[in-house]
Parts: sequence; structure tokens; C-alpha cells
Amino acid sequence: MEINEVPVNLLPIDNKKIDEDWASLTFKYAHCFSSEFRSTTYEDTDDLQNWIAVAEGIQLELRELGVHKAHEKILDVFRDYGVYLPSSTNERQHPVNFDDVINIISDKEWYNERQVAKQALIHNIQYGIFRRGFNLWAVNAANSWIKEKKSNWLDRQTTSSVEVKGLCIQI
Repeated sequence: MEINEVPVNLLPIDNKKIDEDWASLTFKYAHCFSSEFRSTTYEDTDDLQNWIAVAEGIQLELRELGVHKAHEKILDVFRDYGVYLPSSTNERQHPVNFDDVINIISDKEWYNERQVAKQALIHNIQYGIFRRGFNLWAVNAANSWIKEKKSNWLDRQTTSSVEVKGLCIQI
């Protein structure tokens, strides 16, 4: 089975940059993501518009997956640090969703008590979880997405496999 290397920067982070110019330069990769494309060259602007639609769908899917997995990781970090909801004085309760995390961070009393430790925690969820070596959650999410998509591509009898981990993590 042929392996097509997909550039890490295939999909721009800014979706406004996914336009006809971008599509004409990257159309050769379209067949890797949809069985709708049978060739590595486009015939008309309809082909480019279809590739743009597919790319925007992939970008949206990866963003939503990334946000979901980042929220899960942030909740894990708060649990690991032993952070509880400020209102749960009788029964200590860990945050269960991202809104709980925002409520905790917004609580001035919580923030001001052991402020340096709280700043370190906030720094960790803003930057630390995305650093190489600490981003295994993102790598695993990318691998799962790739495995699912490869399976779908192979089920459609696509003749190529795709290496897109860097692309997934970037988006």
C-alpha cells in the first residue's frame, strides 16, 4: 500500500486561508481525504470548491476534537492537583466539566490562597499540557482520529494510507 506524506501545514490554522488559491495548490492531497476525488489534478472550480468543503469539514472536526480532548486533559490536571469546587465545603467535589474549571479559576478567594501554586496550575493548563512530552493526550487523540479515518478510507477502497499526525496536532 502506498503511503502519501501529508504536509503538517496542509490545512491552515486560519480557515479564511482555505480559498481557491490554497485549493489549487493542495488539490493533489484531496484524494487522500475523500473518495469523491479520483485524481490528483482538478478539472474545474467545482472540484476546488468540493475540496475546500472537505478541508473545512476536516478542520472543524479536528478543532472540535482538540477542544474536547483539551477540556478532558484540563479536568484531569485539576483532579491530579487535588482541586475541588469552592462551593463544595462539606463534600469535596472535583470539577466535572470545563465550566466548573472556569468557576474555580474565577473565584478570587481560591486564587489568592496559595497564589503562586494557583498561578503554576493555570500556567500548566494554558501552556504546559501542549508542550512536547506533556501532550500525549493530543498525540493519542490524533492517532485515534487517524486510525478511524484510515479505516474509513480503506473501507471505501482508497488505495493509499495517509500520515497526518502532525496535521492533526497543529490544528
